[in-house]
Amino acid sequence: MKEKNTSFSEIFKKYGEKNILGGALIIIFFVALISGYYLRMYSSAKDSIIARGETRALKAAEQFVSYIEAEKIVVQQEKFTTEKLLKEGRNHDEIVEYMTAYTRMIQETINDRITGAYGYIKGEYCDGADWIPYPGFEPTERPWYKAAMENKGEITLVEPYVDARLGTITMTVSQMLEDGESVVAVDLSFDMLKEVIGGNTGYENSVEFVLNSNGDVLTHSDQWEIGHNYLDEKDTLGAAVAGKIFGAYEECFEVSFDGDDYVAYVVPISDSWYSVSLIDSKESYRPLRIMFLITLVLILVSSAVLVALFYDLINKTVILGNEKRRSNELELMTERAMAANEAKSSFLSNMSHEIRTPINAILGMNEMIIRESTDERAVEYAYSVKAAGDTLLGIINDVLDLSKIEAGKLELIPVDYELASVLNDLVTMILPRAVAKGLELKLDFDSSAPNLLHGDEVRIKQIITNILTNAVKYTEKGTVTFGVGYEEIPGKDDEINLKVYVRDTGIGIRQEDMDKLFNEFQRLDEKHNRNMEGTGLGMSITRSLLEMMGSSISVKSKYGEGSEFGFILTQKVRGTQMLGDYETTCRGSLKKEVSKTGLLRAPEAQILVVDDMKVNLKVFEKLLKRTEVDIDTAADGDTGIELAANKKYDIIFLDHMMPGKDGIETLSEIRSRDDGLNIDTPVICLTANAVSGAREMYLSAGFNDYLTKPIASARLEEMLAEYLPEEKVIFNEEE
Repeated sequence: MKEKNTSFSEIFKKYGEKNILGGALIIIFFVALISGYYLRMYSSAKDSIIARGETRALKAAEQFVSYIEAEKIVVQQEKFTTEKLLKEGRNHDEIVEYMTAYTRMIQETINDRITGAYGYIKGEYCDGADWIPYPGFEPTERPWYKAAMENKGEITLVEPYVDARLGTITMTVSQMLEDGESVVAVDLSFDMLKEVIGGNTGYENSVEFVLNSNGDVLTHSDQWEIGHNYLDEKDTLGAAVAGKIFGAYEECFEVSFDGDDYVAYVVPISDSWYSVSLIDSKESYRPLRIMFLITLVLILVSSAVLVALFYDLINKTVILGNEKRRSNELELMTERAMAANEAKSSFLSNMSHEIRTPINAILGMNEMIIRESTDERAVEYAYSVKAAGDTLLGIINDVLDLSKIEAGKLELIPVDYELASVLNDLVTMILPRAVAKGLELKLDFDSSAPNLLHGDEVRIKQIITNILTNAVKYTEKGTVTFGVGYEEIPGKDDEINLKVYVRDTGIGIRQEDMDKLFNEFQRLDEKHNRNMEGTGLGMSITRSLLEMMGSSISVKSKYGEGSEFGFILTQKVRGTQMLGDYETTCRGSLKKEVSKTGLLRAPEAQILVVDDMKVNLKVFEKLLKRTEVDIDTAADGDTGIELAANKKYDIIFLDHMMPGKDGIETLSEIRSRDDGLNIDTPVICLTANAVSGAREMYLSAGFNDYLTKPIASARLEEMLAEYLPEEKVIFNEEE
């Protein structure tokens, strides 16, 4: 039976005047309930404002301190080198030449906001930025000189002042030399502080600024405030905040001005400076107040019509509160997940770096067993160790690549390369694995494809290697087909689309597992594949690398019958040479490679190896034993410098991370001696550092090249062939 609708007059007659009081009490109850709820929301919003201010103030302070520490290191090195040049009797022009080179180096490798190295040396002004002082310029009257002299040799952070050269506000770090009259200094443009503060904004109703101990505004998210002195002002918001900071100091406080309320968070920096984040709490609370008033009006209006509607309205309000709470919780969980991911990436990168050093010793000494042992059983064991070590190194490289991808630090390095050489390396790598499993490796290469291309050769080989390795790993019988072709791009004569596919007759992939294919640390069909080696990172890294190159991976698979993986990658063409007959090209490439490695002898060559780990020195000597090279070793930088001062070497190998003088400092001293025997000697850096930017760092530091650990003997001998004088290298092809 259909229920009859109840009118307002019927409700009034039913409940009567006696129930009006009950209805009013219900309204008051719900109004009080909503008010209490919004009071809690106000408290939560206040806590959020304080946390936001703390985060931004701390971030600005940390960035500022990191800039200052870097500048202190720069001025220490400038002092050290300048004093050394003075002891050697260098003249004014030579010191200026050094400061010019040093300025260029620190701007390129450390911080381009450091405007230059300069100083007052033995009564003369020296400038590394080619600035010519204006008439009447007196260095001894400048703040950087006076402050350094007052601090008697201590590193001095000068209060910001107007730079005489650029006319901008500048922060200087200076230090007095041992002679008691000379001072060196470096400047850091105050544009840096603007960038730090500007980078922390992005929230409405808030400002960030930095004050010094005198109340001067050093930098401000509102550039018109820069230069004000808040302690000298009256009846301004800045004056109210400064009064709190320099009065009864608190790191977090509330301040009212002109009818508005603010929450301030203060972080001390550099003993006498303060990083301040100021948030307009009234404006921040405004949406909450509006929401409260709207809710209250709706409740009153609805209650006046029908008390029963209260239940539905309150239910909606509770749901709204829950959704708001869930949204806040989701945001917090997201922030925690991002922080955990960054921590994981940092941990993986550091661990990968640390593990490489002992692996260098393990694989190096194991190769000596393979080369020198006459016991067949021992050699068999050593090959097993080599296989396991190579697998472990591959896992570490995958983990390191993953950490660089997640941190956004993996870089693509395009170079000119030969497609035939890449295909040769890939076939040479995969063919023994396929043969060992009784598989047929079919090659489908388009002979008309361009051979000279431009792209990231290393990453392309890594991508195809991952796909080929998986194909062989998950195929028990049948074939693995490796195909490479191309298609021209209309309107672009200097580019092609390189087309690559790998097809196998393996186990295939279930349709429901397709979404898991590219998940990190996850392998498909674990029940049947539990004995397979690997971390489950290969395909995830492959997809990420292709996305960085503007491509994607395609997958076709039928469970139980096989799979096909492929991709299309745009590459630049560098010549008209075609790939041609692959087998002929492959044989030529193999013959060329054999002539370069394993046959080198250099009995007249002299090299120096510096490494603080004795086992690494021993591995190095053993790896080069058959080359007959004469090797001197040193376990620290000072010993290496002494040997280099007394003997001419053809190549010097320097470990980067050493106690005392590291590799970069050792190289600097060897190269800084004008009469040194090894000023022009090629110097190779030995390092376990495989992170993004390592190559650029070592080359900018003055190294000719670098060699990553664990050291591959073939790569080591290639470097000897490249850097030793031609007359000292013998290739014995009859071996």
